[in-house]
Amino acid sequence: MSALPRLIQHKIREINPKLTELRECLAKDNLKIVFTNGCFDILHAGHVEYLQAARNLGDVLFVGVNSDEAVSKLKGTERPLVPLELRMKALAGLEAVDYVLPMDSTLNVNLLRRVKPHIWAKGGDYTIASLNQQEKDNALEIGVRVVIIPFVTRTSTSALVQKIKLQR
Repeated sequence: MSALPRLIQHKIREINPKLTELRECLAKDNLKIVFTNGCFDILHAGHVEYLQAARNLGDVLFVGVNSDEAVSKLKGTERPLVPLELRMKALAGLEAVDYVLPMDSTLNVNLLRRVKPHIWAKGGDYTIASLNQQEKDNALEIGVRVVIIPFVTRTSTSALVQKIKLQR
């Protein structure tokens, strides 16, 4: 048995037929599903505030977490600093997060189609115009409303990494 508490284990899901079953059960209960995604390389207060704001948009929050390979493509070869499994465990430990899913691609087109959320939340570093066109078209095609959540705490993992490098 894993040392992780059962609740955290329950929150971490794989992309498989059970995810579809879970989505169907949530739909039967008329729960509003929110989806967001990101790297979440070093979890910080900005992430926590963002995820709570996303959760406040609905009843259930799914978080897609970029794979290590995807993070390297998005952030550079020195990233991620924390491997996917540990990033997922940290997110699953947050009260605001209901389910955590691995995301193999830098784009979440397939995951959006699997989760079929009512709302796709994105952080304040995006605008509707700056979203990836393929992701945006996919969301609109399946009837997902896109919500941009403004920054509250201006903290970023990239800024933290730079600060650490400067202090060496």
